[in-house]
This record gives sequence, structure tokens and C-alpha cells, in this order.
Amino acid sequence: MHLEEGCATSPHHAPGPFLPHGVRVAPWKLPRRGWHQVLAGAVPAAFIVSGCLRRTSRDSRSVRRRQGGEQAVIADVEEELTDGDYCVLALDTEGEEWTKVGLDANKRLRDTSLAVINYVLPIVGPAVAFWQWRNILQLSHIVLGDERQLLELMQVTLTPATNGIVISSLSIAFGTLTSLTISSLRQRQKEIRQYLNKEACEIRMLQALLLASYRQADNPLPGTGPANRCDTLMCLRCLELLHMYAARVYSESTSDADLEALRRQIVPDTELLGVLDYLTLTTGAATFSAMTLRDNVAMSVSRLNDFRSERLSSINTAFPLLHWVILALLASSISICFLIEVDQSEGRFLAERPEDSTRLRLVFTIMVGSFCGLTALCADLNDLFRGSFNVTESAAQMSVVQEVLRLENSQLRRGLEERCT
Repeated sequence: MHLEEGCATSPHHAPGPFLPHGVRVAPWKLPRRGWHQVLAGAVPAAFIVSGCLRRTSRDSRSVRRRQGGEQAVIADVEEELTDGDYCVLALDTEGEEWTKVGLDANKRLRDTSLAVINYVLPIVGPAVAFWQWRNILQLSHIVLGDERQLLELMQVTLTPATNGIVISSLSIAFGTLTSLTISSLRQRQKEIRQYLNKEACEIRMLQALLLASYRQADNPLPGTGPANRCDTLMCLRCLELLHMYAARVYSESTSDADLEALRRQIVPDTELLGVLDYLTLTTGAATFSAMTLRDNVAMSVSRLNDFRSERLSSINTAFPLLHWVILALLASSISICFLIEVDQSEGRFLAERPEDSTRLRLVFTIMVGSFCGLTALCADLNDLFRGSFNVTESAAQMSVVQEVLRLENSQLRRGLEERCT
């Protein structure tokens, strides 16, 4: 990341002290002096890469002093990274996979719970309700007690109140709340899909803009001056940072993302700040635009920040635990009212018992099955990255964007290396 060596011919920088006179080596082959990681969450990448854009000195003591300051910055960065709140992305090894956002410690437990709710509960719940109908009714009779002496009172007051007021109120509240929950969760996934698609399009547009500037710097017009080589290296580094940003977006939108870490992170501190910081040394406007390259990139970065902020807001906006507790209480209340109605019929008929009725057993099984199915549906919609409804298909295109950026960067580096050697 020593940009000053590749820009030795530029009037903005003094020749680097690391190479003999007349020797030309590709900048990415130079020692990185321990800069093996780029911070992508705690401190903007601009704070690390800005040291590469400073004017180097011929004095070896000044060089050692600057290296000591850089090591201090790296030590502070590694100390902050130990908290596990940030995303570390490897920069040196091209073939290695990007390190994703910190793995969630409760991922296995959450995956197991979701699998049980989605695949086991809708089958086991109705089966238990059907085969254990007799035991459930006996248990409710033991809990409620024997009130055969109050049969007339229950028939006159309890039955009309339960059927006309309690059941109606519970059903309306449960149906309304369930409908709003399902529609909100579905809309949340739709919004995240939209923002992922917009981010993918904007990243490709930004890549095209940087590539156009790269080609302009690589094939300068007459009289453009000696600063084009420095611009070429800066565009190449910007493309590398853009590759890292695409990896960040992909890691934030997969099942391995730690949602708690996403809530704690500082949203604006991304690799895009490093891109803007690199472009501070570009001079003049591109031939295809009236604005400077940095102005065009700044507008694209602003749109990417908006899309990412909206996407993270949708990811981090979920229903609280109280919401699900209320839904569970409403469903259980309706079931209890049904058992009360069935239990109070005992004693009215001498030869018939409610636990012997197959119709009552089927009605109770259907009701329990409906509640279990709604529970599985809400759990599936609430998890963004697993189950039948998820956003992984939209997030998968980010891996394609990463691969395209990687291939473009490799091709550009090989071309520049051939001219340097």
C-alpha cells in the first residue's frame, strides 16, 4: 500500500527511500510493513491508508519515526478489534475468502429452534392435540374443578359471556395482530431485497466510473502532465477498496452475520471513506464528465450510504419479545376458552362424555394446528436469512459482484506490473 513509490514521478511526492535509483517495482510487491489488515468497522480505512499518501522524506530517521507511528496506529486498531464488534477483511491474499461479520455465538441454538418451529411444531402440535385429547380434557377438568351444582348458572351467564364477548374479542385481537405481523415481516424482507439490488447496481456503476478514469489515466491525452501514473495507482486501490465493500455488504446479508454486532457498529465508517480519501490527490475533471472524479464518486458513495443505512435499519428493526408473548397469550386464551366450554358440558348428559366425542377431538386438533402453523409462518418470516422466505437470493448477487471486481483488479494489476518490470 505504499503509493508514494509508484508515484515517484509525480510532482506531489518525493521519491521513495526504499528503492535504488532507476529500479521500478510494482507497488503491491513492496513490503507492507505489517499492514496485513484493513479496518472496516472501528476506524475508517482512510485513517490507515492516509499514511501512504504523505510526502516521504529522504532522512532515514524521519522514516523510522513515521514507521513507529504507523505501528502505534496498528496496535490501537488491533486492540479495538478484540471486542468483536467490527468486520475484519483480509487484503493481502487474493485467493482467501473474506472474513465475514463476527459469527453469532447463539447461531446453533437459533438454527435448532427455528428448525423445530418450522418443521416439527406444525406436525407434532396437532398430533399431540388429537391423541392426547382425553388427557388434556381431564387435566383441564382437574384444574377448573367440578362445578356440576352450578350448571344452570353457567348455562345462563358463562356460556353467553364466553361465546359473545370473550371469544369475539380474543379472535379479533389475535386475527388483527397476526395479520399486521405477517404483512410487516413480509414488507421488511421486500425492502431489504430492494436495497440489496440497488446497492449491487450502484457498486457496478461506481466500478465502471473508476475503470473509465483508470483507462483515461493509463492512456492520457497530450499535455495532461506526469500525474497520470499516480492517478492510475489510486484508481486501482479504489477498486480494491470497492471489492472489500462488496464483501462487507455480502457478509452483512448472510446467515453468518451477527445481528447484535450490526446493531453496535458505526454505520458510516466503511471502505468507501478510504475511496474518497484516496481520490483527494486526483487533479482535473475526467474527459467524460464536467465534474472531478472525486465529485462523481462522492455522489455515488452518498447513494450507497443511503441504501446501506436503510437496509441495516430494516435488518435491525424487529418485533420485541413482548409482541410474541402477547400473540402466544391470545392463542392460549382462545384454547382455554374452548376447553372451558367443553368441560362445563359434563353432567348435562348421563350417557355421553365429551372426551368420547371424535368431532370435539377434531375441532380441537384443527384449532391447535392453525396456531402451530401461524407460529411457524411468523418464525420463518422473522428470520431474514433462513427458511422458505429469505433474502439470500438477493444477497447472493453480491458474491458475483465480488468475483467480477476481483477479476478486474487482477487483470489491471497484471497489466500495470508488465509495464513496471
